[in-house]
Amino acid sequence: MSRPLPFGGSPAIFNDALPKLAEDAAFSAAAGCRAMMVVLPPTGPVPKDEYRQQVRDRVAAISEVLRKSDVRLGLEFLGVPQFRIPRPDVPSHPFIWTLPETLSLAQACGANIGVVLDVWHWHHSGGTRADILAADAVRIVHVHVSDAKPMPPEDVRDDMRVMPGEGTIELVGFFQALHKIGYAGGVSPEPLGRIPASMSVDDAARLALTTTIGVMKKAGVA
Repeated sequence: MSRPLPFGGSPAIFNDALPKLAEDAAFSAAAGCRAMMVVLPPTGPVPKDEYRQQVRDRVAAISEVLRKSDVRLGLEFLGVPQFRIPRPDVPSHPFIWTLPETLSLAQACGANIGVVLDVWHWHHSGGTRADILAADAVRIVHVHVSDAKPMPPEDVRDDMRVMPGEGTIELVGFFQALHKIGYAGGVSPEPLGRIPASMSVDDAARLALTTTIGVMKKAGVA
């Protein structure tokens, strides 16, 4: 099984996709959306140093394409151990799943490359407030919020999230750290698995908004 673009596929396939990306970036910018994101794989098909160079080269190429439309790209790291479990049918090596390493990679790729900081993955990666305080706010492209119930790391699955304030993640400290470094970008609830199928879209959006603003008010940033 090959990894999807931009991190999988042959160099020729990747290069052939760049003109379409340029069109998409121009359209996005014209519509007023100047940020894109991609999920960073926590494992790679080759040893870490070799894969980091491959990923850096591709993201740097993407950076040049997006820069022409003044569009930024956020790399979202996956901190849940579930995604780092080796698969017997696919060769894999540990790669990147923490905020500091993702920021370091972003800095090596281009000025318009940053991080999508998902508090769920930050929490499950062992992230700390110090990691956020050491970050440059310019490199935080967007923030995702949810919450987590306490459970052994090996039992956590990505669709076990709860609403902000319903779990044990230290969201007040998280938002205060972001505020301290001067982050003023977007915040999106992402409570995967929390919304019952019977709940209407309006009610789900209302619940997400209310709980997110609730913890932001506790942090003194809303």
